[in-house]
Parts: sequence; C-alpha cells; structure tokens
Amino acid sequence: MKNNLDRYDRDTPYWNEYYKSIASEELTPSKFAVDMAKHMEKGKHLLDLGCGNGRDSLFFLHKGMNVTGIDASDFSIKNLQKKYTDENLRFVCGDFVSCELLSQEKFDYCYARFVLHAISSKQQTALFRNVRDILAEDGTLFIEARTIHDDIYGKGICVGKHEFLYEGHYRRFIDKDALLKRIRDKRDFQIIYAEEGRGFAPRGANDPILLRIVLKKF
Repeated sequence: MKNNLDRYDRDTPYWNEYYKSIASEELTPSKFAVDMAKHMEKGKHLLDLGCGNGRDSLFFLHKGMNVTGIDASDFSIKNLQKKYTDENLRFVCGDFVSCELLSQEKFDYCYARFVLHAISSKQQTALFRNVRDILAEDGTLFIEARTIHDDIYGKGICVGKHEFLYEGHYRRFIDKDALLKRIRDKRDFQIIYAEEGRGFAPRGANDPILLRIVLKKF
C-alpha cells in the first residue's frame, strides 16, 4: 500500500474524472494565485506544480509571466494544450515531483497550491530538493496546503501518519510546526511568511483551515 502511495500517478484516474466534470466551468483564478501575484514580477519564469485545469497558470500568464504548468492528469493537460497556445505558456503531463524535463531549466517562482497535501512524505522530501535545484538564485516557492487542523482531518481510511484516503483520493495533512522545523533544520530555504487559518480558500459554506508558506531559496 505505502509504495503505491508514493506513485506520482496514484490519483490520476480520479483527477481525470474530476476535471472532465468541471471542463465547462469558467477558469477563475484561486484566491491564493491572486494574493501571491502581488509578490511577483512581470517577465519572470513561473512553474505551476500540479496545475490541474490551468486556471492559475493562465492567470499568471495574463499577469505577464512566462508559465509552465505540470500535472499528472493527462486529460487536463491534453485539453489545455489543445485550447491554449502562447509562446510564454507551456503545459506538461508528468511527475511534478521529479520531472527530468524541468530539472534542465531554471525558474524564478515555483507555485504549489494544494500540492503538498497531495503527496507522500517521501515525495515531499524529493520535491523540496528538486525545487531548490530548479529555482534561480533568490527564487521563491509559494505553498498552500491543508493542515492537521482541517475539518476533514481523520475522515476516511487512515493509511499512514496524517494520511487518509477520503472522497476517492489521497490526502496527507500538513503539520505546520513539523514542516517549518524541517525547513529550518535543512537550511535550504528561508521562511519569508507562514500562516495557518481560515479565509484563504472559502467556497460556499466550506472554509478549510489552510497553511500558506512563502520560501526563498538560500
């Protein structure tokens, strides 16, 4: 079971069906993208990790950035490649944790919304290492993720520490203190901002407790 949880395409069938179900919806950017764009500069290169249906990738493109979006959902990526063509926009289907193609490039920003809680602890270790390698000097990593204080924490089938299978897919809820300690101990990133709370991604009656972190490459 645990080995399967470390596969990047573990939940691809679920997400393919999800993105098919919302394919006709308007691609409005997330609140996180809007908030973080205030700290970004035009002309910079941004990597959108786990870009999903591309709504934030397209928003950053319209903000004047060069954008690469990567996701394991082949349905979503094929749809985006077909619908959008721009010399400053690219969509890649693959493993956003350790894609070899991306390791050959440098990015000013790495953007990871709802990514950290979708990958295992082992994948997280690889992600931080690889993101640091592909970030340019003084590059920035933007993170938003569900935490152990989330309302749905503990629901579903427990498959590991803070890990659950619920609503058809995997989640690993983030312990803010443990994650920040890991970052400080490794000394590979400087913590610019870290906050946990509600109000970051309200949707109707749903207002999850999320963690936002902004990290600068040392």
